[in-house]
Amino acid sequence: MFQSFSDVLSTPQSKGLVTFGFLARSPMGMRAIAVLLFVEQQTGSYAVAGLAMGVMTAAQAIVGPLLGRAVDTVGPQRVLILAAVGHVVFGSLLAFAVWNDWSTVYAVLLSGLTGGTIAPVGAIVRGRWVDLLQDRPDRLRTAYSVESSIDEVIYIGGPILAVALAHGGYPVLGFALTVAVTGVGSLLLCAARVLSLRSPRRATVHRAESSTPRVSVRKVPGLAAILLGYAGLGIFLGATDVAVVASAGEYAGWILGALGAGSLFAALVLGALPSRLNLIWVRSCSGLLMAISCAAAFWLESPLALALLLGAAGLAVSPTLVIGADTLRSMAPPRQISEMFTWSSSILVASMGLGSFSAGLFSDTVPGWGFLVAVLGGLLAGASGLNDLRLTRG
Repeated sequence: MFQSFSDVLSTPQSKGLVTFGFLARSPMGMRAIAVLLFVEQQTGSYAVAGLAMGVMTAAQAIVGPLLGRAVDTVGPQRVLILAAVGHVVFGSLLAFAVWNDWSTVYAVLLSGLTGGTIAPVGAIVRGRWVDLLQDRPDRLRTAYSVESSIDEVIYIGGPILAVALAHGGYPVLGFALTVAVTGVGSLLLCAARVLSLRSPRRATVHRAESSTPRVSVRKVPGLAAILLGYAGLGIFLGATDVAVVASAGEYAGWILGALGAGSLFAALVLGALPSRLNLIWVRSCSGLLMAISCAAAFWLESPLALALLLGAAGLAVSPTLVIGADTLRSMAPPRQISEMFTWSSSILVASMGLGSFSAGLFSDTVPGWGFLVAVLGGLLAGASGLNDLRLTRG
C-alpha cells in the first residue's frame, strides 16, 4: 500500500530534503505559543504577549510572498542565508529586550522584524520536489503527503514542548530554541546539495523558463478560489485551537493532539492512493466535514467525545493541504512555483491569526462559541472545493 512513499523517499537527494526541511521548519509548531508564554511571564500581560505574537505572525504573512518571489528570482540559498542570519539577530534582540523589561514599543518592533525574517521553508521544500520528481510528476501528490505528515508531527509536538519548558521555569528557553533551530536548520538546508541540484534535462527546462516573462501570480486564473480554501482552513485551525483551550481546560492538549493525529493519518492514506485518481471532490467534502464536526462540537461537554469528533475533523485537514498544493503546482507560472506556495502559506498563517482572534472574542462570552467561527472556516474551505468541481466539470 505504501510503495509510493518508498519510491518517493528513494529518489536521490530526497532524504536530505526531508531531514533538513523538517529541521528548518520544526519551530513553526511552537513559535507562536513560545512567544506568547515568554512575553506573558516576563511582562505579566497577556495583552502585550498577544500583541507581540500577532505582530510576528502578521509580519511573516506579509513578507512571505516577497521572500517567495526572491527565492524564484535569485535562488533559495541566498534567501535562506540572509533570512536565517536576520532571524537569529532580531530574535536574540527580542529575547534580550523582553528579558530586560524594555519598552513595549521595542518588543513589538522586534517581533515584527523577527517574523519578517522567517524563511518560507515549506514553500521552498515543496518547490524542490518539483525538480526532484520531474521525471515522475505522478508522485508529487505523495511527496506533498510526506510534507503534510511532517507538518502534523511538528504541530502535535511543538506546543507540548513549548508549554513544558514554560511551566518548567524556562520560558525564555522555548523561544530561544525556536530562534536557534530556525537559523541552524535553514543553514543546513542551504548547505544540502538538493537546493542547487539540477539534472541536465531540468537545466534545459530552467533555461527555457528563464526566458519566460514573469507575471503577477495574483492574476493566475483560479488562484483566488484555491487561496479561499487555505483561508478557510486557517480560520478553522485557529478558531479550533482557541475553542478547545477555552472549553476543555487541562484536556486541551490531548484533544488538539487527536486533531493532528487524524490529519496525519489522512496524509498517509492520501499519499498511498494511486496518483491517477482525481481527488478534486475530496476538498469540498473535507470543508464540509470540518464545518459539521465543529457544529457538533459546540454541543459536547465530554473531553473524550470531543477528542473523537475532532480526530474525525482532522481527517479533512491534510487533504485540503495536499490537494491544494498539487493544484497550485499545476497552475503556477514558470519560475514562480515558490512564490505560489508562499502565497498559500501566508494566507494560511494570516487566517489562523484571524480565526484565533475571532474565536477569542466569542469565547469570552461562552467558551464553546469559538467553534462557530471554525464552522465558518470549514464552509469557506468547502466552497473553494466546490468551485474546483465546477471548473473541472466545465
